Amino acid sequence: MRRLPPLLLVCIRADIDQYVVERGADGARVLNKYHRQFTEAAHKRYCADYAQKSVSIAT
Repeated sequence: MRRLPPLLLVCIRADIDQYVVERGADGARVLNKYHRQFTEAAHKRYCADYAQKSVSIAT
């Protein structure tokens, strides 16, 4: 497993802090997107093509 350097994680977290919310799940800290628009944009960018390919493979 590859890990990011701790200082890089601190810098990234400081940059995105206003856009994420931290919750607890199964005894662990989980970062989730604060704005629904982030989820929609990520889904459109990364999942739409995959879903389309899955449908074409199934048919």
